[in-house]
Amino acid sequence: VRAHGRHAIVISAMLFIYNDTSGSCSPGRASAGGLNYFLFLSAALRAAGLVTTDPQRATVFYHPACLINVYFETRLPNWKSSGAVAAQATAVQRRVLAEIATYQHRPHLLNGLRCALQSGQDGLTSHMRKTFPLLWGSRRFAHFCAEALGPVDHSRAVHLWYCQPEQQEAASSHRPLRVLFVGATFERAFGERKEHPRARAIRALRRTAGASLHTLQGRQTISDAELQALYSRAEFALCPVGDTPESKRVYDALRAGSVPLLNSKFVPPPLGSWRSFSARIEYNRSSGGLLLPRASRLAALQRGVRQMRDAFTCDATRNERFREYLRRSLARVRDAAAGRAARSPAVQRGPAATAARRGGRHTAVA
Repeated sequence: VRAHGRHAIVISAMLFIYNDTSGSCSPGRASAGGLNYFLFLSAALRAAGLVTTDPQRATVFYHPACLINVYFETRLPNWKSSGAVAAQATAVQRRVLAEIATYQHRPHLLNGLRCALQSGQDGLTSHMRKTFPLLWGSRRFAHFCAEALGPVDHSRAVHLWYCQPEQQEAASSHRPLRVLFVGATFERAFGERKEHPRARAIRALRRTAGASLHTLQGRQTISDAELQALYSRAEFALCPVGDTPESKRVYDALRAGSVPLLNSKFVPPPLGSWRSFSARIEYNRSSGGLLLPRASRLAALQRGVRQMRDAFTCDATRNERFREYLRRSLARVRDAAAGRAARSPAVQRGPAATAARRGGRHTAVA
């Protein structure tokens, strides 16, 4: 970013995309959870004009291996108790490291599940870290990522939330429901006796006039078309904490024109003023139900939703906000890597670096 009068001009990073020798990514289980940004990310980056086919001109490198899908699809039946990692995942890590070896001293981005945080944490479970210890579990790479457990470290992560590439048709103005929740109710925290953080919000929903609860149990799923039909009937969408503070329902609600009610731990992506199109979950102490915004506030929030509902689609052809977000995000990753390189000893290259790699020591990249 360079100063120019009163404005800052972002000098775009140029991205080189490797050929992924594993072939095309498949939707897999990641799609069911809305974590499938990797299916259309390369096309979006090209549409944004950020890609070069010449690695010598590139300032950032991206390997599009479908690590999220590999993680979900290769987990062994007893992975929770044993912590075991499938041989396929280990082979994918080995292949990715081999394919980036020529330019390993340059800044690299990989597909990731959870975003690096400003606190210095990566938000990964021990099994995620164990599956890809060098690709996810180290600080060697920056990542595109889908889930933010807290304030994101934008020097190491490009947060892509639960975005989808398609824009929606105009949302219905007829909304007979005051507030809707779609999902699992979770009475207890996972594997524990204490109450799940979502439980209070669900109890309050049940005590709220005009509310509706559409429960999904176990591995039950629902199509995007069904979700859109449900949310298009509600003025508000309840979005309590689940596995993470962020959830796909936030963006499903926006796409359908419903105002999301956000939990206090939710950290929004840096697009727009979220106060203008969302509200926090609050409780009515006397009734025990949800305390919803008044009619005048609702009208303002609905105007905000109409203005922003397409801002979160990952369509770099039609969505200028998304193009600019990608441009600035890649520039931050590039500049942060350059700053770290300037503060660290000279990067080891050539035959010595090759010998070090063979010995299991890896040079920091980003």
